[in-house]
Amino acid sequence: MCDERSFLTTVLGIFVALLLTACGGGNSSGEGSSSASTPAQSATSSSPSPSLLASNATAVAVDFGVVGVPNMPFVSVTVCAPGTAQCQTIDHVLVDTGSWGLRVFASQLPSSVTLPQEQDASANPLAECMQFFDGYTWGSVRLADVQIGDEKAASLPVQVIDPNYSAVPSDCSSVGASRNTPAALAANGVLGIGVFKHDCGPACAQQAVPATYYGCAGTTCTSLALAEDLQVANPIPYFATDNNGSVLMLPAVTASGEPSLTGQLVFGIGTQSNNGLGSAQVIGVNSTNGTFS
Repeated sequence: MCDERSFLTTVLGIFVALLLTACGGGNSSGEGSSSASTPAQSATSSSPSPSLLASNATAVAVDFGVVGVPNMPFVSVTVCAPGTAQCQTIDHVLVDTGSWGLRVFASQLPSSVTLPQEQDASANPLAECMQFFDGYTWGSVRLADVQIGDEKAASLPVQVIDPNYSAVPSDCSSVGASRNTPAALAANGVLGIGVFKHDCGPACAQQAVPATYYGCAGTTCTSLALAEDLQVANPIPYFATDNNGSVLMLPAVTASGEPSLTGQLVFGIGTQSNNGLGSAQVIGVNSTNGTFS
């Protein structure tokens, strides 16, 4: 576990060793959001053909990513300026089961896709430092309509990663290596679909947590408390349907390994014919820190 906002990314089978392990979601005790609609994740050893994707599913590619790092699961995500048709589809967005929220790079967004910056109740333009196991991402908090497959979440707070936004606060830059470019992150973004709804939850709503959320004026950013509904959010609970969880489905591999795999990310648990629990054992997690015994 990490020393701040700590969770380790689930390893989905021995062949999916995620490069990026999230440390998002709470204070030094690993506290996360206890809000309702906390998605559950499960994995299976087989996956239907991507050509047969249902309306609540999107294709997942496990390949070498953007800089030749193997065994990373990716999806494509479409980001739009809220309420408009000004959109950009971003491929090779890492699926991360140990963090919460969508994070994309400013460099991946054309000038035609202008996402409004979110402000808190005091009109502070918001920015975030997201801590991962071996580093951090820094950038402004923006509002976007997010589409994954046929599922949509409207006006969702997302992090737009940008090393040139304002000045990175020292308590953020000191947590580890900068992951503020696609090459440093080995992906064009992160889709966090862990078990919580928001990426910091009550801990950040109650008080300012260092190296988390900031209000910025010019090049000065000050740590502040932030209400949960303004925090960067897991998109799944904000879908109109199929919003109570997800299933990451990957096919079996041969003993000698495979150069790439194609599976799917299915949204919803028990909402359609392709996401039933069947006889699977349900293991509840701690509503404070997401761990289980």
